[in-house]
Amino acid sequence: MRAHLPELRKRFRRVPEAVWRGPESVDARELAIAVGAMAVVVAAAAADGHRSGGRCAVCRTALNAFGLHGLVHLAQAAARRGCTPVR
Repeated sequence: MRAHLPELRKRFRRVPEAVWRGPESVDARELAIAVGAMAVVVAAAAADGHRSGGRCAVCRTALNAFGLHGLVHLAQAAARRGCTPVR
């Protein structure tokens, strides 16, 4: 992300500076913790879904949230007109 910030700032000039400061401040350790935490949440929801045969609200909500999160990544790729690397 840091490698592409100058290009993104140039392309999206109307985005406030505060938005760009967030990605700049995330280091590899914080990213690993966030990804690990999401993996735990998704695994717990998957286990609950397996237990209930997919009928539990927690499982469905987590699945929908994770799917929407994926759509955000697709929108980022479309806005950037290319791959959106993790780092």
